[in-house]
Amino acid sequence: PSSTVRFDNNRYSVPTAYVGRSVLVKAFYQDLVVSYKGNVITRHLRSYKEKHLIFDPTHYLELLVKKPRAFEDGMPFKGWDLPSVFYKYRDLLRKKVRNPDKIFAQTLLLLKDWPLGEVTKGIEQALKLGLTSDSYILSTIRRQLEPQDCSEPISIDHKLGQYKANQKALEHYDEILRNRRLS
Repeated sequence: PSSTVRFDNNRYSVPTAYVGRSVLVKAFYQDLVVSYKGNVITRHLRSYKEKHLIFDPTHYLELLVKKPRAFEDGMPFKGWDLPSVFYKYRDLLRKKVRNPDKIFAQTLLLLKDWPLGEVTKGIEQALKLGLTSDSYILSTIRRQLEPQDCSEPISIDHKLGQYKANQKALEHYDEILRNRRLS
């Protein structure tokens, strides 16, 4: 239930999608590797302490979206060393939106698919503009990592500007809808 595997009296986190499934744990001198059906699902630095909990907070982000207030007190998120802009963004959310914890959790969910540095840049841009949307941050990340080539100007035929569409008035469409309701 805590989305962990046990090895040498220590517990290591695994992504929540693998709760209740049989996984293979391989221990090496420095690493502990967990696989499912031959695919590596996570890797941790091996701990030689006793009863040590080793968490990767990104393993719990889907749960955080469902229970956003867990960021404050949830064990996997304690001591998570996020850049300060994340907390500034969270403060902005608390001032401007109704469900700040939920939007913050959705923003953190971006870390599952995008590097920390890129998400950080996206948040910095959102803070500059005072925006409170994870979708804006995602579009900023995509623009930074997948720039569109706009080096060639788009040529538009000058005759196109002379074209005028004969469009019926909107009342015409209202009349069609009224007639459909009557039939």
